[in-house]
Amino acid sequence: MKSFEESGAFGHYTMRNLRADRFLSDAAAEDFSTVLLGHYATNDPDALRVDYLKTCYSHGLCGGEVGLAPYPLLLGRACDRSAFYNMMVRVNGVSRLTVERLLRDLERGRLTPTRQRTLRSMKMSAYPVWITWDRPSGGMNPPFSFLRSNSSYDLRCALGLPIDASVVSRRPVITFEYKSVYVSYLFRPTTADAASFTRFAVRQPPPPPDSDWFGLTVPWQDDPDNRLGGKSGYPPKLPEALHEPIRFPPDVKCETYYHMHKALP
Repeated sequence: MKSFEESGAFGHYTMRNLRADRFLSDAAAEDFSTVLLGHYATNDPDALRVDYLKTCYSHGLCGGEVGLAPYPLLLGRACDRSAFYNMMVRVNGVSRLTVERLLRDLERGRLTPTRQRTLRSMKMSAYPVWITWDRPSGGMNPPFSFLRSNSSYDLRCALGLPIDASVVSRRPVITFEYKSVYVSYLFRPTTADAASFTRFAVRQPPPPPDSDWFGLTVPWQDDPDNRLGGKSGYPPKLPEALHEPIRFPPDVKCETYYHMHKALP
């Protein structure tokens, strides 16, 4: 599939990850092989991309359970706020104004018991959820405590979220912190879970072997805006895993990060 691999960033990173992914299930690997071989002679990267993504969506959460025991206590999730609002409206059948008011009151700690019940009845996601945690403390500390500022830009950089367009990098990011007891299983991320996300990279076997249980984010340490001090090592790579969609936990915390493009100390 040389033509696909050379068709652009998506084809290049897709083929690199498929070759290296140790956690794809046998069924997923077989289906990906079928798709690639089926398009071998077509030389049509766009058609291949469509079929490839269909295969990704049919094999979500196939990477096996994260082997940490116990799980990290506190999990963190970060999303583009506008995209998250749109998802909430679509999945839960409520108005955007309702979503904005509920999450604003959640963030400020002002939810009434009635509105708490309303929020807890809603789905937090339509699809499997990417999460992270504080690696040094094993998840005992808040998941985003590594940040040096309350900046959506820094958070996007750490998680490898899009910052390649100024309009994207300046959009607020909304985060959620909740306990892992509210999820059944944490799954290792695979190429299938990443789908069209080209910032994902398959993790190579690290020493020691007992650390080989979860993914690591690919931060924007190439730093296109020269924001983070070059080789300072900030932001760090963060652990990453996935879990099935859940409803809002009773003690979930919410915070919004805004664009703060200031020099770091």
